[in-house]
Amino acid sequence: VAEATLLEQSQRLIRTERIYRALQSVSADKAGLRVLADALSRELACPVLICERATGGTWTGGDDPDADVRTAVREQRGRLRAGVMASNLDDGRRVLMTTLPTHSDALLVCLPRPEGKPDLILLQHAATVCALGISQALLTIEHERRARAELLAQILDGHVHSSAIRGHLLGCGVDPATA
Repeated sequence: VAEATLLEQSQRLIRTERIYRALQSVSADKAGLRVLADALSRELACPVLICERATGGTWTGGDDPDADVRTAVREQRGRLRAGVMASNLDDGRRVLMTTLPTHSDALLVCLPRPEGKPDLILLQHAATVCALGISQALLTIEHERRARAELLAQILDGHVHSSAIRGHLLGCGVDPATA
């Protein structure tokens, strides 16, 4: 019994480490959050989505879940166990939802397979990683926005030489011909 418990704890620790390592894949766009959700899906062995509470749609810009799942996310009702809310759908499927720390408008949604039982502790770790991933992406986006606003102000004030403007705009991903 002790060996089995030790093996289970060891496996959980390895999976937890891989969940946190998935945070390294996050970039400052929705594609980075999709990569994170895909990595978490592999670790939890079932589809994982980062959903908006209000609409039930995804944060990641991918395909939205089906209508039953979106409704479950919007209504957020069900049994609460270990910080995870479980809701049963009419077709027999389950939806597991947990809040994301620091992002009250988002939920981590897990769609376990009928034969599978995701580890609820790992699901909590996944929610923490998602919250960190969203925060990291939002900080990067805000940093880029501020840098570009400063560049625009410098261009409008005449502090950037006209010959250098094209290079700056291209570096920001802006086509100078249409800017």
